[in-house]
Amino acid sequence: MNKNGIFMKIMMPLLDRLSPTCDVITRKISESMDHPISLRDRFRIRSHILFCAFCNRYRRQLLAIRNMLETKRGRLEDADMVDTPVLSPDAKERIKHSLRKPDDN
Repeated sequence: MNKNGIFMKIMMPLLDRLSPTCDVITRKISESMDHPISLRDRFRIRSHILFCAFCNRYRRQLLAIRNMLETKRGRLEDADMVDTPVLSPDAKERIKHSLRKPDDN
């Protein structure tokens, strides 16, 4: 058996026992996007995603969604800076008056 085979046979079961489950890691990944997490949790996430393609994909997808939302928010904030048309007080009064007026039908 080569060195790689020995590593896989001995170390992988050990890593499975020491590494948190995917459920725990996905919660920690989500939590890390909301606020800073401990160094220990960051290490646990990084060591887990080295071996788990699914959790790594989940992390990349969350980052992509977050980046898209931040880009969209920036565009909306830029759009808010543009003056929006406003009705003149006279136009508002004419509309109110026409809505209050009884139908002539």
